[in-house]
Amino acid sequence: MKDYIPPPSSIGAGARAWCYLRDSGGEAQEMSVTQQTTAIKSYCQRSALTLTRAFADEAKSGTTDAGRDSFHDMIYLAEHDDGARPDILLVWSLSRFGRNFDDSQYYRAKLRKSGVVVHSLTDSIPDGKWGRVVEAMIDASNQDKSEQTSRDVQRALHDLARQGFAPGGFPPRGYKAEAVIIGHKRNGQPRKVSRWTEDPELWEVCKLAWAMAREGKGYRAIAEATGGKVYKSKGCWATFFRNKTYLGILKCGDEEFEGAIPAMIDRETWDAVQRIHAERTQHSKRARPHAGMLSGLAFCDHCGASMTQTQNKKWRYYVCGKKNRQGPGACPARRVAADNAEARILDAVIERVFTPDMAQALIAEVQAQIADTESFDREAAQLERQIADAQRKIDHLLDQIENIGAARSTQERLGEREREKGELFDKRAELEARRAVSEITVTSEALAAVINAWLDDLTKARDSKDVTTTQDLLRRFVTRIDLGYNSARVTYRFPLNDCGQKSETSASLWGHSTFATVAFVCEVKQ
Repeated sequence: MKDYIPPPSSIGAGARAWCYLRDSGGEAQEMSVTQQTTAIKSYCQRSALTLTRAFADEAKSGTTDAGRDSFHDMIYLAEHDDGARPDILLVWSLSRFGRNFDDSQYYRAKLRKSGVVVHSLTDSIPDGKWGRVVEAMIDASNQDKSEQTSRDVQRALHDLARQGFAPGGFPPRGYKAEAVIIGHKRNGQPRKVSRWTEDPELWEVCKLAWAMAREGKGYRAIAEATGGKVYKSKGCWATFFRNKTYLGILKCGDEEFEGAIPAMIDRETWDAVQRIHAERTQHSKRARPHAGMLSGLAFCDHCGASMTQTQNKKWRYYVCGKKNRQGPGACPARRVAADNAEARILDAVIERVFTPDMAQALIAEVQAQIADTESFDREAAQLERQIADAQRKIDHLLDQIENIGAARSTQERLGEREREKGELFDKRAELEARRAVSEITVTSEALAAVINAWLDDLTKARDSKDVTTTQDLLRRFVTRIDLGYNSARVTYRFPLNDCGQKSETSASLWGHSTFATVAFVCEVKQ
């Protein structure tokens, strides 16, 4: 038996032991989980340790704690299950515990804080304070080895790609993968790689597709000419014509290796097809109508369905979405000229919403609504009693844990009480926010400055015909537009946190309370 590092002197005969076993999968492992299990069992017999639990993660990387379910179970039980907690945790090496420096340091500290000694059978670590320094050096070395292995693997893949061997994945249409033996593994088995070669069944068909694309033929025509042998759906061709593999290029990571495999097309064909694709994309963007200014805000005044913006050769208009989907009989609403409706509604918003008198009236209405429906002092006192009661329950559970140990049910109840307490704190913060809004005072000068800033932004966006910015600004105030053929009902509100003296507090209120809104009707004559 190999002469492994003996347990620390603080661990006596009969001490309870756990072990953690891990391998990364593959045949290049320094020790598999099975081999580690055999070694640790023999070690425990020799060292008079009682092995009570084994945790194993097979084919799991040590560079991260993600996906290592047994590892996390072990950490949780060591922290929370006093009755089963061991005196010592055995690992074949610190690299089996983990290959990430921060993770290794963090989780070992958690175990030690729970009174568990972490011991490696193969890493020689001195006792005392300098042992932690040596451990840190070993952790850093383990992480460096892992990173070096990753670099070596990447370099090997690049070398294979440079020689014409595919680094992985499936070949694109027109190519096929052929297995090639380039050596032997440590166990004597052949080492196989893949080379992409011409697929005799699809090679000429794919070349025909590229030739047609160079002539400007559409995907539908190409799909018909190739008889569905390459793709049955025309939507797949876009990806096909963007794949550089057909130039004879193999990609490995960010690097490209030209001439690594047979080329189906030349550079001139590639450039011509990409140019045609770019021109079609640009034309499609020009032909696509811009989003309507009222999109997402406008609703049919007959049935309430969302209005859809569309256009024909003559004009752009809004139409009831239900009517647009289900046909003329679904709704009697008429089409509304988009340019005229947008201009009149925007003018009405500027003239009627952005006035100090209107804003002041809305603020007063909101404050009155809050004051009439809420009794802040009574609600605050009730919340404080509930918070105090929750804290007493938490203190009682903590006393139980300290005096008699923590069963899992006790821990779960403690978690529930902590969450309840957090929810009560959230409610108290919400109450304070509502109280702050009810006390907002806005001077006429401050209100005028804010109104003028809003008005200036909206006017500039309208004059520059910036539809997106105009729509974003409208959404800050307008909540709904019931749009009809001759008129529109505009419902709006004011963002109080932009103009009140207690803006930081009132800003959080929008997510918690419903504000009164105001509406007006404006003409939208066709």
